[in-house]
Amino acid sequence: MSKKKNRPHGHYCKICGEYKANEKFSGKGHAAHICKACSRLSAAEKAAAMDIKYIQRFMMDTAIWSWRIGVLPLTGKTVCLP
Repeated sequence: MSKKKNRPHGHYCKICGEYKANEKFSGKGHAAHICKACSRLSAAEKAAAMDIKYIQRFMMDTAIWSWRIGVLPLTGKTVCLP
């Protein structure tokens, strides 16, 4: 018997960033990855939420990348990390 993977159930909403049950998505929402609650938001609110999520992801990726490279923030020297 194989071990079950620890994955969240349902679908991911790309606006609010939550995993929700299938019932929380409309017909077109499944393919677009937008839940019913987020689909009711105005276009400006959707764009603002997605922009915030994009900036957070960019900052997290940048932080991980700078740590991986080993750039020391105070000295500016580069250190080789495995």
